[in-house]
Amino acid sequence: MDDTRDKVIALEVKVEQLSDTVERLAAAIERLTSLLDQAKGAKWAIGLMLFAGGALSSYLPTLVRWLVALR
Repeated sequence: MDDTRDKVIALEVKVEQLSDTVERLAAAIERLTSLLDQAKGAKWAIGLMLFAGGALSSYLPTLVRWLVALR
């Protein structure tokens, strides 16, 4: 009977340790998810800046010619 009781106690300790490990892993996954969400937002911001820069650079020669013609 003592042998079974000792095994149950040992299993309870292992289950508690596994629970702690799962909680730490869940917290780490949550932090990684938030970092990926931030990176996704930065990707959109960089894309919009590239679009605005490309549009400006394509219209800049036309604007310069227009400004020179006004003189």
